[in-house]
Parts: sequence; structure tokens; C-alpha cells
Amino acid sequence: SKVDCMVWIVTWLAVTLLGLDLGLGVGVGFSLLTIVLRTQFPSSTLLGQVSDCEIYRDCKDSQVKEISGIKIFRLNMPLCYTNCDAFKTALHKRTGLDPVGVLARRRKAERARRKA
Repeated sequence: SKVDCMVWIVTWLAVTLLGLDLGLGVGVGFSLLTIVLRTQFPSSTLLGQVSDCEIYRDCKDSQVKEISGIKIFRLNMPLCYTNCDAFKTALHKRTGLDPVGVLARRRKAERARRKA
């Protein structure tokens, strides 16, 4: 991947310019920085079905059509406690669904049904 290539290049340059001990330290530090950044800013996509097939791809592709009434959301990172807020934000943004509004409408409908 491009990120792994950058880690390798930074480590190689640091070892070449600063020596083995400092260079490896810089490489480890840069590698940890990339891990933190990838975890905090995960990429996400909405998936749609490729026509006449059981394959699901990113909806930005022209051959893909979104299934009506269904949203398929994919987070391209493992979900852990460090990126759960980014997951929620991306999910709400991509699907256009506001869970607080949905819950409020559901409670309002239940109250109206109890009164009737």
C-alpha cells in the first residue's frame, strides 16, 4: 500500500541520514503515527448491487444500482473504541439517517397509538 511504502521510505531516509539507532526510532515513530491516523480517519462507502449479479460495489461506480429501501454501509477499517465516533458520524452522513429523529418519531407514534 502507499502508506507502507511511505513508512519504508521515511525509515530508509532516516537510517541513511541519521544513523541506525535514530533512523529506526524515526521509522517506528512514523509507523505508529500512520496507525493512529488510519484508525482515527477510516474510509467508508455505501455499497450497491452490480446489475444481474450478486456482487456489491461502491455506489459511485456507474454499473452499480442502490437497492431501494436498503442501505449497505462498509467501514474499511476494523471497528474499535478509538474510531467509534468516526464510525457513527460516517454512518449518519452516508445513509442520511438521523437516529435521534427516528427514535423521536417512533416514540411519538407509540404515544399516539396508546391514546387511540
